[in-house]
Amino acid sequence: MYIVSYSVCGFIIYLVALFCTIVKKKLDKVQNRVFAANLAIGVSDTFFNTMSANVLNWTDKSFPTALAGFFHTGYYASHAMMELGFIIYVLICSGLTYRDNKKTYISCFVPWIITEIIVLSNPVTNFMYSLGKDGSFDRGMGVYLLYIIAIYYFILCNVYVFKYKTALGGKFKMIVFFIFFSAFGAVIQLVWPKYLLELFFESLAYVGVLLTIENEDEEIHPITKCYNKTSFVKDMNKYLDNNIKYCLVELDLENIDYLSATLGIDKMNRIQREIADWFNSFDKRLSVYDCDEGRFIIAGYGQDKEEKILEVRDKIKEVFSEGWKSNDLLIPLETQLVFFRVPEDMDSIEGIMAVLDRRKDIVHERFHEVKDKELKSINRKFLVEKAMEKAINNHSFQVYYQPIYNVKKDCYDCAEALTRLFDDELGLIVPDEFIPIAEKSGMIFEMGEQIFRQVCRDMTEKRFLSLGIEYIVVNLSPVQCMKPTLVRNYKKVINEYGMDPMCINFEINESAMNSLDKKFLEAMGEFKKMGFRFSIDDYGMSLVNLEYLYTIDFDIIKLDKRLLWRKDDNIVANNILEGTIEFFKKIGKKILIKGVETESQKEYLVEKGCDFIQGFLCSKPLTCRNFVDFCENFIKQRKK
Repeated sequence: MYIVSYSVCGFIIYLVALFCTIVKKKLDKVQNRVFAANLAIGVSDTFFNTMSANVLNWTDKSFPTALAGFFHTGYYASHAMMELGFIIYVLICSGLTYRDNKKTYISCFVPWIITEIIVLSNPVTNFMYSLGKDGSFDRGMGVYLLYIIAIYYFILCNVYVFKYKTALGGKFKMIVFFIFFSAFGAVIQLVWPKYLLELFFESLAYVGVLLTIENEDEEIHPITKCYNKTSFVKDMNKYLDNNIKYCLVELDLENIDYLSATLGIDKMNRIQREIADWFNSFDKRLSVYDCDEGRFIIAGYGQDKEEKILEVRDKIKEVFSEGWKSNDLLIPLETQLVFFRVPEDMDSIEGIMAVLDRRKDIVHERFHEVKDKELKSINRKFLVEKAMEKAINNHSFQVYYQPIYNVKKDCYDCAEALTRLFDDELGLIVPDEFIPIAEKSGMIFEMGEQIFRQVCRDMTEKRFLSLGIEYIVVNLSPVQCMKPTLVRNYKKVINEYGMDPMCINFEINESAMNSLDKKFLEAMGEFKKMGFRFSIDDYGMSLVNLEYLYTIDFDIIKLDKRLLWRKDDNIVANNILEGTIEFFKKIGKKILIKGVETESQKEYLVEKGCDFIQGFLCSKPLTCRNFVDFCENFIKQRKK
């Protein structure tokens, strides 16, 4: 005698869970639809299980044989589908279904097809079970084959779950719970078969999945009801981990804050909902995300979705080139549109997010489409930033020294420390490229301190000390001075190496003079009191207020190389250079000219009274060892 109460409870649980899933309209993703299908199969399975048990409980053995066969066959068929359905759900959660992987499909579907053939052909073969005319039920050898296939699915499911643990992310724990909780129910039913606990345990496990994995309230945007940025990042990581190709088109509403203030927040929210609804109407196979601040993303996963995404891009261009129409009003939205492929254009979630955060780097227009050149530029900045992060973590920034010739002393008694970044993938990255990125990202603080420490370490080595180097020029960004502990940290390094602060000459680019703030001036004042020198770089190439020349005490003025290179173009350029040199000589500043490449240039500058010369005529930037060799050779040659 079978006790069907647990099976009935399982039926009710599945039915309620399916009802809740449909009512909440949680069927946007393939994952949601497969989950709902599994619940429907669960309803069928528990129904047939209950009816099949009741048939076996029938005491007078007068139950119609055909109807009894229908219930038994329905139970075995739907039970086999339950096993397949859950594996398909796991594969979708991990993103594997978007791969063209025939082995995966074969390993999942072939055992199920075999099972269904055996079950559905049972009326002819009686391989699964047989029904006597008196209503008796006898299990056949096929039942044991079903047990073997069930064990196979249990092992296969665990293999996929643990193999793709990273892709499953937060879903991993709940899926593992489901597998073993359901298996526990099967074991109990094996020990006490009359209680029919297997499907009851499975129904409880599915409720757990409904309340966790399928509970996407935290991943739904409150205004547009699209999936939000959290969901987008999870999905991107899942497909990247599985090397699945996909395409994205992103629309960025640039002036959303202005329009919210002008039209009202409620009106603007309604417009965003209209846009989201329009996007969702394109194709149910595409995923729509609202990543906040007016950023909408439409994604197509799998190689076959690119053409569809391109069609969506063209529709968006057509509509938003003129503006968005809402209730016969033309809303003047400023929009940016970008289309790219993953992994061809971007191969990491960080790179994708760099595209989303690009808006400050692009000029605002009524409608702007980000072309391949801009996309490559964004990607390049991201790659450089990653290379810098790696260099900071590995302390792999290199310091090169370019000798500076002292005209009056006829020797090389100083040099400029130049930072070099070599990346295994990108090769040499020039300072003009990585310094602005370092300042914007905040990495300039750690990078600057590492470079400063390296310079101090080099200057205190025995061979370096023997060169008679008076000071080393170290570049200092005003951004670095925003760090309150900068002066204290540098003082600590100087003391650690037992150096005189006068051995360091901080160089500030002239283009930064207009943006100097109180913190920089305070930091500079503290450095000057300690004995550090200061010089200004690239004088003459920026539109700045010359007031800084008498408010800031610079020791050396470094003229921009273009002033030197243009002096032969015409008499005006020559007079500007001569006048600049004469001006600084009158106010008592030492003058350094960089970019000197010919002997005639050197002779000219010596004649005009320049104090220092820097350029390829003297030497290119050198590693520390090569710089020491260069200076030692120069000293030997001069002694001869």
